[in-house]
Amino acid sequence: MSFSPKNLNQFINKEIDTLNQLRKISVFNFKSFDLDFSILRNYKANTVMKEYHDIKYYIDLKKIKNPVIYFFKIESDHKGEKIVASLKKIKTPVHQGRHCPKIVQKESYESRILYVGSVRKNISSRLLQHLGYGSEKTYALQLIHWAKRLNLKLSFNYIEIDNKCPKSLEYLEEAIWNYYKPLVGKKPR
Repeated sequence: MSFSPKNLNQFINKEIDTLNQLRKISVFNFKSFDLDFSILRNYKANTVMKEYHDIKYYIDLKKIKNPVIYFFKIESDHKGEKIVASLKKIKTPVHQGRHCPKIVQKESYESRILYVGSVRKNISSRLLQHLGYGSEKTYALQLIHWAKRLNLKLSFNYIEIDNKCPKSLEYLEEAIWNYYKPLVGKKPR
């Protein structure tokens, strides 16, 4: 397809329609809970899933069938630079070369939000990956491998949304990312 003013107008109109649909979406839940790293152990994912089976927030997450936008908020007094430096260390071969979110040089490390993400389904599995119980090849925070040693205090915050507007997840994630400017992770889109 070649570029023309008509194509550009069609694109703009489609984006405006999507944004208008965003006004109509429903936010089902906004919930938050503290992550307790003291109960996390260096186990394989299937063992951890058995341990987590009885934890209330994990049970609640397993019930969610809709898309979710989530973020990890820093609750302790740790400085952003120290947090980012600790995360960088586990990307090296000495520390299993785990795949972590993108870390870019920041003008400021003042944000109290570590990471913003979204998932279309299965938020419980995505949380386990971020905790560090997925494959080392999965891009996730890998928290068990560095945050526990740092004694980092985090809360996990999430918003369940309806699935009526296919682009709503991306638009809302980008808006939250732009608002909070998290310490790590690539900008959506």
